[in-house]
Amino acid sequence: MTTETTATTFTRMDESTAEQWGVIGHETMAAQPDVAEHVLALLRNLDGMVLGFAVDQLTHCLQTATLAERAGADDELVVASLCHDVGKYVSVANHPAIAATSKTIAKCCDCGAPTTYTSSVALRRSTLSSTHARSLVP
Repeated sequence: MTTETTATTFTRMDESTAEQWGVIGHETMAAQPDVAEHVLALLRNLDGMVLGFAVDQLTHCLQTATLAERAGADDELVVASLCHDVGKYVSVANHPAIAATSKTIAKCCDCGAPTTYTSSVALRRSTLSSTHARSLVP
């Protein structure tokens, strides 16, 4: 895990410099090896979180990703299926909005850069929805 960083000092975006953004870019890229562990830590936090369902949320996420993979989904959709409920750890009431960005999370893990949530997710939601519903049983 990256621990030593160079901090910038600006407090407003309009007062930042290209040099400061260079530092931020460098530090962001240096932290990329930690991204997978951060995602796994989010998933581990779902272990034991039952919330009234038949299985805990970690099991549910693993089931959903497994069903997506078995259905022939590409790696990106499998990762989105795996991460779709990590928002429940942050805020159960707000998890749909967080889950909607699962595709972005998957892309970030893949290439290290954020991407825009695209309509292709909506077109492929039927695959995720069907595997999601089937994963709610023990």
